[in-house]
Amino acid sequence: MLDPTWEPDFGPAEFLPRTGVITVGAREFLIAYNVNLNTRDKSQANDLAMEIREKGRAVRLDPKTPYYASGKLLRYLPSEGIWPSGITGEIFPSRDLLEQHLKIHDTTLANETSFFGQDPDALEGEMVMKRGSFEHCRAVGWVIPEYGQAQISINLTDFHVTNMHHVVDACRTLASVRGLAVTGSEVVGVVPHDAIIESGEHYLETQGSSRGIPIADRIETAIQSLGLSDIAPFEAEKSVLGTPSTKGTLTGLDVADFVDEVSRDSPAPGGGSIAALAGSLAAALSSMVANLTFAKRKFRKRRPQMEALSIEAQTIKDELLRAVDQDTAAFEAVIDAMRLPQGTAEQKELRDRAIESGYRHATEVPLTTARLCQQVMALALRATEQGLPSGITDAGTACWMARAGLEGAILNVRINLLEITDQQWRNSVSEKITLIQDDARSTLDLCQKRLEEILGS
Repeated sequence: MLDPTWEPDFGPAEFLPRTGVITVGAREFLIAYNVNLNTRDKSQANDLAMEIREKGRAVRLDPKTPYYASGKLLRYLPSEGIWPSGITGEIFPSRDLLEQHLKIHDTTLANETSFFGQDPDALEGEMVMKRGSFEHCRAVGWVIPEYGQAQISINLTDFHVTNMHHVVDACRTLASVRGLAVTGSEVVGVVPHDAIIESGEHYLETQGSSRGIPIADRIETAIQSLGLSDIAPFEAEKSVLGTPSTKGTLTGLDVADFVDEVSRDSPAPGGGSIAALAGSLAAALSSMVANLTFAKRKFRKRRPQMEALSIEAQTIKDELLRAVDQDTAAFEAVIDAMRLPQGTAEQKELRDRAIESGYRHATEVPLTTARLCQQVMALALRATEQGLPSGITDAGTACWMARAGLEGAILNVRINLLEITDQQWRNSVSEKITLIQDDARSTLDLCQKRLEEILGS
């Protein structure tokens, strides 16, 4: 505890005789990831592993085969005026010239040798080492008898720096030079949602497709592109950690069952949920128009704007889908508060406070829906202005649908405000909905003007 290197990140460095020491550590999510090869030769897999892993390998010259290990080891021989570069393999006659060369590559001899545990002042006979292609990447080759093939077993210790698509793409290139092929890959355990989404979006961008598509489609793109089902089916529901769900009690129903549920003699789901659903459909339509425009060669110059529109629309679409169930849950919380006992003055006070809190939340949920619908209207307007002409009626429908969702949500805000006793809070919310409605009217007018320009009066 006296050693400064063991000083806690948070809290005092004190010894507690009764409890001893408690340590808590945290690190980035480690992705256990294997790349499959069409060979049973461990050495071939290991050859690729040493190329991609951060700690790299010894530099070799003039390999006799495509496999790097067949080359002759390169060593430092200062006594003979041999100062090799681990970056390029060039040999310099003095340390000064090598340092000048390394400076061009933004490094020094001390940096490079210390990375491999070598002393830059005692290099006689030491192997020249080179770093691997990727930081935060550990890798080794092995053979899995059950699969009948070799794998590159990889630990990605920070996917924000090196992700699955980085290494598998590099392995495909390295394998092809060696006459090998990557047949696919596998995730051992689970993979973070953000990591697989990033991989999916990488491949969509590579193939010139829009990234503004549903989350499930982006994940499926990653699964197919990485070959995650090569050995066994990859089940995203079980293996992707942290994917935000849009399937609630209501949104998990099919359309007919949802409509039937709304029609029954229960107060929820009601107008707030329907308003959120309307906004979500409007966002989906806006994304559709943007993606259709993105796909047309005639509108290639508008691809950045259309992709940005569709990405934003997808995000809002999912938020509004979640609001469908959130609105109903907020109303049910109010009902639960009303059912609290009120036999004593204390119970009545607690009940009144719970009801007030419930109504506040039941006001905030549709207020958020209204704000999101306001954003969707702006997206729909952009779609009418920049989208392909044949999709303008879809964009127009999106704008009107979002306006309906907005106004429906505000009706729910207003009726819930009647139950709030805090007048200052009521006034603040009322001012907000006035601003939202004023902006919505302006947006709809612009959208309608654009529609009339194209369709005629």
